[in-house]
Amino acid sequence: MSFGEWFLRLLSNVGFVIRRGHTQGRPVTIATYLKIELKRFFLVRLFGRNLTTESIFGFRVHFYSYETFAILFEEVFLPDVYFFLATSPQPFVLDCGSNIGLAVLYFKSLYPNCKIVAFEPDEATFSLLKRNVEVNNLTDVTLINKALYDSKRTIEFYISPDQPGLLVQSIRKESLSASQAKTVETEMLSNYVDQEVDFLKMDIEGAEDHVMRDLEQSAKLPLIKEMVIEYHHHMTPREDYLGLFLQRMESSNFGYQIRAPLPPPFKKGEFQGLLVYGYRLAE
Repeated sequence: MSFGEWFLRLLSNVGFVIRRGHTQGRPVTIATYLKIELKRFFLVRLFGRNLTTESIFGFRVHFYSYETFAILFEEVFLPDVYFFLATSPQPFVLDCGSNIGLAVLYFKSLYPNCKIVAFEPDEATFSLLKRNVEVNNLTDVTLINKALYDSKRTIEFYISPDQPGLLVQSIRKESLSASQAKTVETEMLSNYVDQEVDFLKMDIEGAEDHVMRDLEQSAKLPLIKEMVIEYHHHMTPREDYLGLFLQRMESSNFGYQIRAPLPPPFKKGEFQGLLVYGYRLAE
């Protein structure tokens, strides 16, 4: 990314926060974002500094790569993508695909007393997730070092061979251009939906169809109030399962909205990352 491209994106994101506001407040959010981006471009990219920790909104975050951390901050914190209004001071949150735990920190910044169950299958990334929970003295956070699927078994899990904690880690080999396979245990999300869930966050790189099937077949989907799911459309060009995915939501009395950027001209079978916001409809 050139300086010009970086600077235009910086201005665009700052403008977004100014227009839309932020749960942390505009001034502190913009100041935090500018701090991260200036370090990212000048210290890390230009001068090659190896920064592995940062402070945001009163939290200390540890990571393997500042570049990856900056991308996660831009995805999780900057747009308030996982914001929800809780009806109790102790909402129950499921964080599926927790990575190093930025979403955990986001939820704890919203509701310090919330109860979170977080899933992260990669062992190296999980160690940082655990560290970030511990160094910030977070309570009521349960960490599960397993992949989510529609059955309990062992499966192949693909990671970048030289970049632990990378953004993309998946049960699908197609997710990475270069990958290393390892075996991980799976868990069924339905086993953890034993009460009403205030918010479900899911970013599990292609396994979301399997997990939604598990939630539907176990009749646990109606226990969830709200959800934001990153849906990976066309993991391979001939995979068209989005209709079935949305049908599961509709049959369980969910409304939904979709954010689906894809600039034309369109190409058949092109991969598309969608954000699906689901909300339980009143009976």
